[in-house]
Amino acid sequence: MATRRKARTMKSTDYPSIASMRDDPLRTMPDGPDQFADAFCQAFNKLTEEERGVLLETAERQRFQDGDIIIREGTKIDAVYLVADGHVRVEFEPLSGEIDRKRVDIAKLSRGAVFGEMSFLDQGTASASVVAAGDVDVLCIDAASIDTIMSVDATFAGRFYHSLAIILS
Repeated sequence: MATRRKARTMKSTDYPSIASMRDDPLRTMPDGPDQFADAFCQAFNKLTEEERGVLLETAERQRFQDGDIIIREGTKIDAVYLVADGHVRVEFEPLSGEIDRKRVDIAKLSRGAVFGEMSFLDQGTASASVVAAGDVDVLCIDAASIDTIMSVDATFAGRFYHSLAIILS
């Protein structure tokens, strides 16, 4: 007979606080850490402050220059990205016979915008490319980090996916 393991809810002491993240010089963004943390908090507003702190702590900061491809259409994505500073373009290449095969801009995203979430959710390939529109800093939150938090706190999954659902709506 299998024993059922009780899900452990994380305590606030298990996570760094958003306030401590703001004071961390390694987390300073060009326009100041408070503006970045606020944008992150808005995107993931269903998470607790402590959970957002953990995601910020585990996220990899990446810097791109104008024209750099952050996500290439058709590639497998196992992360969620957040624009920390700057802008990105979401674009796709029409199928042969559609338009004239030039890349088509779908959207321009700025600070606080989340991308890669659709491919992350369906565990598929990217349906569009994301390209830096000028210098841009993004945070990459990989699936392994999210899975680790979920393994420690089963209730995190509901709040995390609720945040993504709001972003997609």
